[in-house]
Amino acid sequence: MMNFLKKHKKSGEKCPRTHDRKATESALLLAGARLFAQKGYENTRTLDIAKEAGVNEALILRYFGGKEGLLGAIFKDEEGLQALINMKHGAVCADHEMFPAAAEKKQSLKDAVKTYYKNAVAMVDIKEPYMRISTSRALVDDETARMMRAKLIERQNGFLVESLQKFFDAQGKKIKPKEMEAVVTLLSSTNYVMNFMARKVYKVDPERIDNASDFMAELLEHYFKDR
Repeated sequence: MMNFLKKHKKSGEKCPRTHDRKATESALLLAGARLFAQKGYENTRTLDIAKEAGVNEALILRYFGGKEGLLGAIFKDEEGLQALINMKHGAVCADHEMFPAAAEKKQSLKDAVKTYYKNAVAMVDIKEPYMRISTSRALVDDETARMMRAKLIERQNGFLVESLQKFFDAQGKKIKPKEMEAVVTLLSSTNYVMNFMARKVYKVDPERIDNASDFMAELLEHYFKDR
């Protein structure tokens, strides 16, 4: 599917008609991801998706069981998911680059956490369409919630654990597994609440969010200061 995505990555570009099921499914996944990101899940009609993909609308029901099934298939498909996540800017989501590199030994934990939150602002801006769709669907569908946890939360937390461990190792600090788990959960959850829900959904004053991020960084710096 990757070659298909690269070939038809421009917004509004129609996918070719085909009788090959695999290619048709790929066309529908891409078209659905594009339109869900642009118009939202509720405002996207299956007819629009079919026209975007250049195929018969009935194939959405036949191959995916309807619009909800198509959305679920996008969440399960790595390339389709990335198309949905990256559609706003066409950028590659490098979750593993959000926390500062371990090589920056002179950087304090406070500054490192502040860098994490700063990088997260740009990352959330890229992922906003996906986060809005997945969050709203997860509230009413357990399967979407499960896929969101596996694709988004667990994956990002894995990157964060790896990055934090390298950073602490470079600092010569010994961190207990439960402490690491707590820090990762704290950072990822506050990032979601502050940089997505507060900043994007509720439109909270950005200065208030930045102050909260700085305060969180100071708290973690103080906790691990004498390790």
